[in-house]
Amino acid sequence: MKKITKILLITCSTIFVVIIIGSFSANKYYESKLNKEIHIEEALEVNELSQILDKYKGSLLYVDHSSVNCGACFVELRDYVPHLQARYKDKPIIFVYICSESSYPLRDISNNVLWRRKLASAHAKGQHYLVSKEFSWKLFNQTVKEDKGEVPYYPWQFIVDENGEIINTHAVRPINLNGLYKQLDSLLLTRRYKSI
Repeated sequence: MKKITKILLITCSTIFVVIIIGSFSANKYYESKLNKEIHIEEALEVNELSQILDKYKGSLLYVDHSSVNCGACFVELRDYVPHLQARYKDKPIIFVYICSESSYPLRDISNNVLWRRKLASAHAKGQHYLVSKEFSWKLFNQTVKEDKGEVPYYPWQFIVDENGEIINTHAVRPINLNGLYKQLDSLLLTRRYKSI
């Protein structure tokens, strides 16, 4: 019996070490595939939105809130966001992407590996943060107006002004590029006149 217990203990320890090394290696592999203009940060300890947004005070922000397991989120990142970013390349707007961990059972891959893998194939430049599920729900509480019939879903976009205040809790999605262009152009125009 002692021999079986010892074998099981050694086997479990070996599996644990292999998983840890494999996860670290996968993170590094997918990180190496990222475009140099994609800046990522695991922000799993973040409790307040200001902990992320304070870094960008003085700039207009378009914030995209998504989930690791949201297929539509990464399709938008891949197919529409590069066009959006190209149009506003030299404009005073920063694109921030906040991606939530998922509680959905991830059988063979961890949240942070999946996040890096999807970002590597999306080619969406900008500031990308991986956050906890708890923070994600807190963020929905700040941006979704349930009393107005809104229901939280991914992806959810909102706009933050230069002072770090949310000025639009339900921005146009990148899948509607023309509508989003109108929304952002209008905001940028009003800001230009404010600075004159």
